[in-house]
Amino acid sequence: MRDIFYSIKRFFGKTAKVFRFIPLIWKDEWWSWEYIIDWLDAKLLDVQEGERKKACHETAENDALVIFLVRQALRRATSEDNYCYYEMHNHKEKWGAIKSNVGLDKKAGEKWTEHDEKRWRYQCNNGKPDDEKIPGLRVKMYYPGAKTPKEEMQASEELMNIMSEQQRQQREDLKWAFETMAEEIMMWWD
Repeated sequence: MRDIFYSIKRFFGKTAKVFRFIPLIWKDEWWSWEYIIDWLDAKLLDVQEGERKKACHETAENDALVIFLVRQALRRATSEDNYCYYEMHNHKEKWGAIKSNVGLDKKAGEKWTEHDEKRWRYQCNNGKPDDEKIPGLRVKMYYPGAKTPKEEMQASEELMNIMSEQQRQQREDLKWAFETMAEEIMMWWD
């Protein structure tokens, strides 16, 4: 009789879990690594709650804290706003909000140059120079505070440096989170 009640309770628990994961399934796409992190975060939240509420070993509370910190690092990595916020703010104050001209060919706005077209072709060919015109969307970014081409290049370089630092910090968070999971994950089960 006890087994029947346990089976019914487990069935409803599993059904509730399916409904909890429906939003993740709905927004899942194959092209973004952030969805993998969302899935992992949802699973780690489940394990964290289990460690806090149901686990009966001595280190359960500590394990829940480590899981919480791993989840924080993963979520921080999926939100670029958490990195270099002040640097981006200062860049925006100095050069103004980035504007862009968008078009379907190399005539996409008055500031599109032949240099931009060459750079675009290079990027679209995975770093291999190509003389053929690549069809597709062209985006040219420029800065209202930059009055000369030299200032525009300086603003662009500063932005690239900020974004490189942002990516470095993201990678550090991801590396820490995955290294911590590799060391601890086998102990996170009761």
